[in-house]
This record gives sequence, structure tokens and C-alpha cells, in this order.
Amino acid sequence: MIKSLMSNIATYIGESYSWIKLQKTRGTVIRDPKELVKWLYANPGSYLIFGTDVIPIELYDPAQAKSPLFDFLDNGGKVIWLGDIPFYYIEKEKGKKSEAGGLSPVPVNLNYLMHLPKSKDVRNTLLGDILEYKPKESWRPVNDKRVLPIALTNDNEASAWMFRIGRGYFIRLFDTPDISDEEEKYVLEFPEKFERIWKVNAIKLNNVRLFDNVLINLSKINVFIGDNGSGKTTILESVAILSGRLNEILVSRNVKDYKTLMTTLRKNYLIRNYSIEGVFNTGQDFKYFSTLDVGNTFEQPIKVVYFIPDLLYKYEEEVINKLKNLEDFVSLRKGVSELLKTIDDSFENVFLYQVDDKYQLFIEKSDRSLIRLGDLGKGLSSLILLSLLLMLEKPEILVIDDVESMGLFPLRLEILKKILDKLNSIILLSTQSIDVIAIFSRDDNVKFHLISGGKIKELKAEEVRRFFEANEDIRIIAKNMIYEIS
Repeated sequence: MIKSLMSNIATYIGESYSWIKLQKTRGTVIRDPKELVKWLYANPGSYLIFGTDVIPIELYDPAQAKSPLFDFLDNGGKVIWLGDIPFYYIEKEKGKKSEAGGLSPVPVNLNYLMHLPKSKDVRNTLLGDILEYKPKESWRPVNDKRVLPIALTNDNEASAWMFRIGRGYFIRLFDTPDISDEEEKYVLEFPEKFERIWKVNAIKLNNVRLFDNVLINLSKINVFIGDNGSGKTTILESVAILSGRLNEILVSRNVKDYKTLMTTLRKNYLIRNYSIEGVFNTGQDFKYFSTLDVGNTFEQPIKVVYFIPDLLYKYEEEVINKLKNLEDFVSLRKGVSELLKTIDDSFENVFLYQVDDKYQLFIEKSDRSLIRLGDLGKGLSSLILLSLLLMLEKPEILVIDDVESMGLFPLRLEILKKILDKLNSIILLSTQSIDVIAIFSRDDNVKFHLISGGKIKELKAEEVRRFFEANEDIRIIAKNMIYEIS
């Protein structure tokens, strides 16, 4: 996937009657389908804007197994489509269109073909927010779990959406018979907006507990500050829910299953739609997840470690089970030894021993003595278990709820920070500890999120340091949200 450099762009304008016919164009303007085929093969990974909504048979023939357009998509191309149903009308002769027939290669809804809007109530998803899309009434929405929704109707049908094909994307924007000058300008500028997705990590909560339509942009390390009950845990739980990592949440919330958990999230039962969405960039392509029944990229799951210090016993069980099932535990020992020494110079390695028919973790010290993990105290036990989980899981996202409950004094908080700095992960922490805030504010790569009353303000680390220099308590500011933060 081409992420940083803008590719070539072409606009195709056909001659057949079309709902849409762009008045302005961008890049290479092509009117001859045969010339367009040449351009597609010469420009893999580029953007093709359809200025009309009829597909030439030279690009896509329903009777053929392969087509130039889908070769282009397979090779990372991006196709932007406007107007009527994609691939419904085909141009077999110049200036003459007919119904294509057969199954559409992209999601469509052929049950509604009236020349009237199907829905006037359309809202953006998180993807729509990132793409700065301005939703409008929808004439041809689709109900298909495979699409990545940009905008949804009140029935959760996608009016604007993306569909992955090979390494490329088929992008369906405005599904109306006409677009305004402003919307036409948006279409022509869309390639730059689309490229932003690979630079964004974000979550969006809509009608979830205290939060109503709140978008949170994430950095590599994110510290959430707020009073008890402000919603810190709700935000962290949202990431775990999107990843499917539910065990810790079900235990801590004392609920039995996912369905029950989701009913506890709802802020207002009079509002029909409530959702959690996330966009994460942890590899070559972005991943989109949603609690809505549409758009999830679960074929590309995301690994999350969700660490709640009050559930240490569960993490010890998890680590023990993983170590027991390792085919080559010996080769891991060197890495474990190096990891333990970053926590305490006297620690050498970790061992499993069976005590009263139950496996337990023991730490070997430099004098060859052994000490049971649980006898080290909560602070060291938390650090060791978290470090072992990170080594074994290699998560793309790490979530630590209530860092201070790990029981770490400042020197060990510094060790925690060093461990986190080595991770190639997105990190979310919640805290009310001034020590945690002070240590993490020294790093300009950390973003702080102040939470109160369902609202969130973002601060850079340097801004937090200024509050320390002025002897102002950032926790009080987070609680009251009364200061102008600039």
C-alpha cells in the first residue's frame, strides 16, 4: 500500500447518460475507455475518479473472469465512485448504456431502485470524521457487513463506504443524482484525505455511558486523567471490546457475557444507535473495528493486552499457561533474563514449579535462591507479570487501567516507562497519580487526555509541564474543566 507519496490521479468522463457528470476534473482526463485501460496498467496504486456512473465494458465485462479495473484494484489502486449503483449500468457501445446483469462485484442493494431518497437521516462514522466527509441524504445505501462505512443511515445502512479488493479500495461516496460544487471539490481532494487514514489512530464513542459522539485521537502513548467515574475506564474498555478481549472486563464489571456488557454501555435508551469504533495503524494497512454490525476487519484481528492490576491472579494464570505450552521455553530464557534485570539487577530468570498440584511462578535471584512471585509484593509482581505478558503476546495495543494500583513507587514507575518505550505498540493508561503524570509528561511523544462530564480535552506533554511549573494540579483542572487550555 502506497502511504506517503501521492500517486497519479485520473478522472474518467464517459459519454452515456449519467446521474453524475463532474464539471471539474483532476489529473489526467480520459474519455476513451481504451486509453483508460492503458492508464490503469501503467499506474498501479493510483487513484481513478469516475466522473460518470456508467462502467465501460472495456474496464469490466460481467462475462469475463478478469478485468482491467479489478487488476488495477488488486495492485493497490483506489477507485472513487459517485452517483447511481456501481456496475449496474454498463456501456457496451459509445454513448449507449444498458443494465449489466449478473452479480455485482461490489456490495449493492437492488431492492430499492426508486428515484427518491431512501433516507434523509445520515451520520458520519469514525472513518467519515477522519475523511472530513459531510453526509447528506442517501438514495442507494447498502446493508453489507463487508463494507467499511463512511456514513450510515439511521437503519445502519452505508450510504458512503469503502470496500477492500486485493490491495486496493473501491470507494463509494455520494449516492445521489446530483452533487454541489462543494461536494465536487471534496471528491477531487479526496485522495489526500484518504491518505490520512494511515496516519491516524482513533476511537469514537457514540451514546456510550457518559460519552455522546466523542472522537479521541491517539498518540503512541496516551494518558487519561480524570476523577473517579469520569469515564477513563469506559474509554480503555472500549479498545478491549473492539479487539474482542473481554475476559478482564466481564470479571471487573461482574457481567456474564458480551450482550449483557453492551447493554450496560448505553447512555440513553431513547437514542436508537450507540456504538464504539476504532481505527488503528499497527502494520501495513489500517484496521477498522466497530460494535455496529458492519465494517469490522475481524479477518485482521488486533492484539490487545488489557491489564487491570487488581486481577493479577488471572494474569499469573495466563502467563503460566502460555509458558507451559511453549515448545521452546529454553530459547525464551535469555530474553526473560534481560527483561527481569531491567526491573531488578538481582533477578536472573523465571521458573515454573508445581506446588500442591498447582503450577506457580518463581523468580531465580543471582544468589540462586528462589522466591515465589506472589511473595515479591504487588509492585514487583505487577511489573514482572506485565513484562512477561508483553514478551509473550507482542501486542499491538497495550491498555493499563489505573496505573497507580500497580503499587509502584517513583523509581519503579521510571522502570515501567522504560519498558513501555521499547514497545512497538499503541499504549493507553488511566491514572489519578501525580507521580505517573509527572514522569510521563517528560516525554513529548505522550498525549494527555483530560476527562470530565463526558468531555475530553487533549494536552501535549509540554503543556502539562507548564502546569507543573505554575504549581497547578492538572487533576483539578481535569475535574473542573474550567480553565482555557491553549
